[in-house]
Amino acid sequence: MLFVAAMLAVSTGVGPARSSVILSELCDPKNNPAYMTDRFIEIYNSGPDVVDLTGWSVVAVANNADACTWSLSGTIAVGQAKVCGYTTPSVPFVVNFPNASWNAFNSSGAAYNWNGNNDGAKLKNASGTVIDYVYAGAVALFTDSDMVRKSTVTSPNPVYTASEWTITPVLAATDGWRALDLMEEVRKRCPRPSRSTTCRPKATCGCSVP
Repeated sequence: MLFVAAMLAVSTGVGPARSSVILSELCDPKNNPAYMTDRFIEIYNSGPDVVDLTGWSVVAVANNADACTWSLSGTIAVGQAKVCGYTTPSVPFVVNFPNASWNAFNSSGAAYNWNGNNDGAKLKNASGTVIDYVYAGAVALFTDSDMVRKSTVTSPNPVYTASEWTITPVLAATDGWRALDLMEEVRKRCPRPSRSTTCRPKATCGCSVP
């Protein structure tokens, strides 16, 4: 996925005390059929601790209403990203928290109205508190685009702040990889990672990515 954070020391402890789990990416690919199954929301742990996600949840907001909820589980390591999405996306990538209702096949699908216009997402901790929030009102925020948290943002924010994000038009769920927007030299240094639960590019190659 796209959000690239600074390299942090990995702790072996598990706990929420110093967690900085954030919403890191919201993607609405333009192409058909990709948009039907490949819309996704990503979370990322910027550290300094491994975080137990038991009781946490990610909520997709469509037309200013909760449209789909993913109940999270397990742990998320420092420098690790995890994806909430559909069970079988058309562009193969790892979906850590699949939800069969998250599709846009017809109007009954939870992702049908999640097209970046009047839409967003919430991240709730184990207490049910919204600790991170993306919603800008009835505007085309990330329609046909990939919305990615800037690498300088390492803490959740319960108030949407536009300056914390970059938005890039995409055709497919893979089109918006940050590496595609870098200089050729940087692209050579940063091999394109798979959509997995591994560390982000900067953590592996040290590239400076805005």
